[in-house]
Amino acid sequence: MWPRLQKPEHAKCIAILCGAILTALVQPVDSYVKNEEALQLYDEGLRNAFRGEVDEAVSSFERAAALDGSLADAHAYLGMLYGIRGQWKDAIRVFQDAIEADPTYVEVYTELGEAYLNALGSVDQAISPLEKAVELHPNDERARRLLGTAYLRVNRVDEAKHELKKALELNRSGVDAIYNLGLAHFREGEFKAASSHFRQLLKYNPLHAQAHFNLGNCLARTGQRAESKKTLQTFEKLRVQEEQLKHLDRMASRHPKDPAVWRQLGLLRLERREWDNAVTALEECTALAPKEARCQEALGFIYAQLKDYEKAKQIYEDIVRSHPDTPEYRHSLGLVHYMLADYPLAIEQFQAAIRLAPSNPRYHASLANAYKLAGDEAKAEEHYKRYQDLQSQKK
Repeated sequence: MWPRLQKPEHAKCIAILCGAILTALVQPVDSYVKNEEALQLYDEGLRNAFRGEVDEAVSSFERAAALDGSLADAHAYLGMLYGIRGQWKDAIRVFQDAIEADPTYVEVYTELGEAYLNALGSVDQAISPLEKAVELHPNDERARRLLGTAYLRVNRVDEAKHELKKALELNRSGVDAIYNLGLAHFREGEFKAASSHFRQLLKYNPLHAQAHFNLGNCLARTGQRAESKKTLQTFEKLRVQEEQLKHLDRMASRHPKDPAVWRQLGLLRLERREWDNAVTALEECTALAPKEARCQEALGFIYAQLKDYEKAKQIYEDIVRSHPDTPEYRHSLGLVHYMLADYPLAIEQFQAAIRLAPSNPRYHASLANAYKLAGDEAKAEEHYKRYQDLQSQKK
């Protein structure tokens, strides 16, 4: 089963086609190709696609398919590439050519169904190829999930439930199947069952705004007003964040040399715990503004969360060199040394933080813990007592 279609960006080509192309490279199709030149063009198309050269791959597959209409794989890969470029009508045409060349080509039925369903919104036309995919391969989780989604959109709710449950049996963590099954129960007024599915989904993806919205509505329908209000507030927060992300992504495309845009984008991604995207944005910021301490601090925090303490240590050491009188940076560096079990260096940084901000109870608590693990019980007790006193004063 090849990877599913993604956004129409050339840079995505390798990620999308890699598995399928590698399989094709080691399983040649010359046993059924009638035209030697078509075979050569097909091989050329595979290699171009694997290198991410989309336009060249399209040209090769187009010529191969024109020379030998029975070459189903050329039509199939050409359809995927058209999809990557957003040429969905062309993709559908060549997927149909692939099916004509090989009526048992399960993956193409699924691709064709998804193109109709998600790219063109032609739900009725999506159902037939997806039903055929399920008929040919009953254990195809993706085909069943897409078929269940299509049934739900045309209000064939019982059939949707059946397919989505089958999809979940094949993949228990399938977010789309869980969400749509929740919607199906919601439409039937089965609010407790719907709530259960939306809660399950949020365990896998706590940033799924619509799941929060639908769960909030389920809770309201079942009289759980306080939790409903809290859940809907979370939905509203996520909805606002998503709008902010769209705006910042546009700004980053228009102003790629503006570190402030990358900083805002990185900090928002960090707030959402989208670590990889946050790192990408924050690294762009620090490359453009090497003295931007806030971005460096955020990067250090992320690497610490990911337990890459060596990288976090390097970042915090750079920040402390640039800002030696900022107690929070000293404390953060001390925490990284602590996690690396380098207690003398941790103690040194915690002491520096306390000299700069002697009334911060957190710094004394950290120093107490470091002394304890370093074996100095007296010092640990002294700073733990100081921590308690400061906490009492705050109260």
